[in-house]
Amino acid sequence: MSSPLSGLCWLKHRKCRDRAPADLLAELGRGEIALTHEAFHALSPWRAAAHLEELLMTCGILPQVDKQICAFERWTIRHLAAVTDPEHARLIKRFGAWDVAPRLRARAERNPLTVSSRRGFSSQITQATQFLGWLAEHDLELATADRPTSTPGMSNTMSTPAPQSAGFCTGASPTSSPADSAFPPS
Repeated sequence: MSSPLSGLCWLKHRKCRDRAPADLLAELGRGEIALTHEAFHALSPWRAAAHLEELLMTCGILPQVDKQICAFERWTIRHLAAVTDPEHARLIKRFGAWDVAPRLRARAERNPLTVSSRRGFSSQITQATQFLGWLAEHDLELATADRPTSTPGMSNTMSTPAPQSAGFCTGASPTSSPADSAFPPS
């Protein structure tokens, strides 16, 4: 850390926060927070947790992971928490774990990720969530969503706002994924 004063300011408790970064450090020291990336991705306040995670990676305490992968996984946890339909949340979790996250990791192995590329991957999950919502609003099932529908003025075309990622409709079918874990091993 180039400036010890900035580190002390970071540790200070700020108004409107449940916990200060110092609280996170104390919980970590007492063993209340697992020393894993997954544990840090679920913590709040997320900015303090992300900064602490980066410091621990810099010190070699946590394995190095692309910063944008960490941001994507944190975002996915928060996004899934906002999905109210349990079946939709399960499908989105599966899609993120078995389609989007592996492609994001593969890209990170070739080159460091940018904020923009991470947002593009997050957008695929957002679009899939919106697509499921649209299907529910129209009393349609995902299993039949890949079939052309007949809508006045739109014969033989898909009249649904299908997500950009072609993997969602095929990847979300009941037999397509081996498990519902949060993220496949990296």
